[in-house]
Amino acid sequence: MNSTAGSKVEEEWGMWTEQLKLLSALHWALTFLFLAPSCVLLMTCLLFTPLWSLPVVYCLWWITDWKTPERGGRKSQWMSKWALWKHFRDYFPVKLLKTSDLDPSQNYIFACHPHGIMSIGAFCNFGTEATRFSKAFPGIKTFLTTLNGNFRVPLFRDYLMAAGICSVNNSSIDYLLSRNGTGNAVVIVVGGAAEALNCTSKEHILTLKNRKGFIKKALTHGTALVPVYSFGENEIYNQCLFQDGSWKRTVQSLFKKWIGFAPCVFIGRGIFSSTSKGILPFRRPITTVVGKPILVPKTEDPSDQEIEMYHQMYINSLTELFEQHKLEYGLSEIDTLTIT
Repeated sequence: MNSTAGSKVEEEWGMWTEQLKLLSALHWALTFLFLAPSCVLLMTCLLFTPLWSLPVVYCLWWITDWKTPERGGRKSQWMSKWALWKHFRDYFPVKLLKTSDLDPSQNYIFACHPHGIMSIGAFCNFGTEATRFSKAFPGIKTFLTTLNGNFRVPLFRDYLMAAGICSVNNSSIDYLLSRNGTGNAVVIVVGGAAEALNCTSKEHILTLKNRKGFIKKALTHGTALVPVYSFGENEIYNQCLFQDGSWKRTVQSLFKKWIGFAPCVFIGRGIFSSTSKGILPFRRPITTVVGKPILVPKTEDPSDQEIEMYHQMYINSLTELFEQHKLEYGLSEIDTLTIT
């Protein structure tokens, strides 16, 4: 094969690879936005067809499987290694940075920040093997958590569990930290929907001041806290931020209060052109930095003062992590964390 032909093959392969990256990002966006309502619509429609028995049998099985999201879920190792996730990783790209070893004879709470719009850094690093988490932290098993309401959606719940996601409620966390052996890392995106509403590339606003439940869990189980920050997470979409007191902000807040999630209004890039608007995330590097564990003593009934002390200790450690790495990952010296 001459050099011209070889160059053409390489060019065609490069174009095909880029298309796969775009498709993987599109898959994620469509899954995030439409998979849950599509599952509800499918199951409802099947009830009015000759296949009505399928949703009925599923619902009967669902009752017996009700507690699985609170018992570590049902992660598929095969799914976590899909080639799809590697293309998804390379689209941005997403990277994982390890700053300290973790002892597999212990359990951990990974507190992730920021939430962003879709928590892509958290999912790619801790829900899949795209960034080879198991190689970086041998013996540590991650359990990415989300709202329990997501497991009330038929079929969608099974997709989430296969992707390594389980419930973030008290029962689930207690089980993972006390009755599931050791080497468990419970991944909690602490800011949740409230933080998503403040997502902007211009500021680094974390909803953390009154989020102390994860501190109490760490104390109750004697579990080390690990601060995690994903640089670039807030830059993959442009969100329309509404002023406090406006009717649009009020609607968002009501959704967050009643349903558990916030309907963010955001825009990304187009599918066929990077200069047009669409639902695809922008191609911005995301680097997830896993900090050093903060050792926490086991205290069955921690006092408010103890919780407050370790909460402040955690904020200090997270701030130090942010300051230490911000210049390396595209931020300026004047960029600071805002804790709300």
